[in-house]
Amino acid sequence: MIIGMCFFIFVSNRKSNPVGLAFIPFAFCGVCEGSYGPNMLNVVNNMGNTRLYVVLAMPVGVSLITILGFFLMGFGVPYTVFYIVTAVCLLIAIILYHLTVFPEACRNSSGQHNFNLKDFGNDICNIGDWFPKIWFCSLVFLLNMVCLALFNPGCTLYTYQPRVTYRLLGFTIDNNFFMLAYNTCSFLGDFFSRKVMDKKRIINPVFYFILLCFGFAINISQIPEIVPFAAFCFSWANGGLYVQCTKLIGMLFKEKYHLTATSTWLFIGDSGSTSGASIVQFLRPVIASIKQRMY
Repeated sequence: MIIGMCFFIFVSNRKSNPVGLAFIPFAFCGVCEGSYGPNMLNVVNNMGNTRLYVVLAMPVGVSLITILGFFLMGFGVPYTVFYIVTAVCLLIAIILYHLTVFPEACRNSSGQHNFNLKDFGNDICNIGDWFPKIWFCSLVFLLNMVCLALFNPGCTLYTYQPRVTYRLLGFTIDNNFFMLAYNTCSFLGDFFSRKVMDKKRIINPVFYFILLCFGFAINISQIPEIVPFAAFCFSWANGGLYVQCTKLIGMLFKEKYHLTATSTWLFIGDSGSTSGASIVQFLRPVIASIKQRMY
């Protein structure tokens, strides 16, 4: 991930770059995210409240960029600064992990933590024993990630002009400050849903699907006064799904299949995220057409 951030800095400082160069830093970041996420959740599964702190830390870290970043960019701070800050934070995170979580994981190590490629192959061969137990929450999580990639912020970044007019309230603000409000609501939904829903019993994922539909409808309305509430709905669904799905997987698979089930669930979610991000450019003219008819 640090290599990816450094490459982003390098590319950003060049006057012109082939589009293909963007795949290189994203590839480094993707490898890090894909390997770190399931392994971290697997390690902290038997560490009590540590799992909750881990999932709560995720939206906090994201908000430092999405909220503070847009706030500072509104005052002219270049975006490359945030690549540098992220790289430094990653280095600090590596040090903290090796000083805290890693030693504890070694003390509490079990067979699941000595996972290898052969174990993964055996789990895949026995997919009928574990995947039917998580397929529905995986499907809803996929739809959730599609919505996040499309609208949180996704198309929202391109829907509004450099200055956003609040017609009902009668004033105009810079787009960066509008995105600051949008991302703040996103953070509040994600953070508090993880805190609240982790303490609740496992509920039907259909509840989160309804929230996603509600957020979709609000976002498509393109009314800037209420659009930030769509971010809250999307993120409440995302945070709730995240803590409840990881909690469910932890309850179902104490040792056997836990890492493979977690990895599969996250892989399905990432497939939704990639699919959503891939159709943002195709959806932009559709949203622009809707906006012209409505306003």
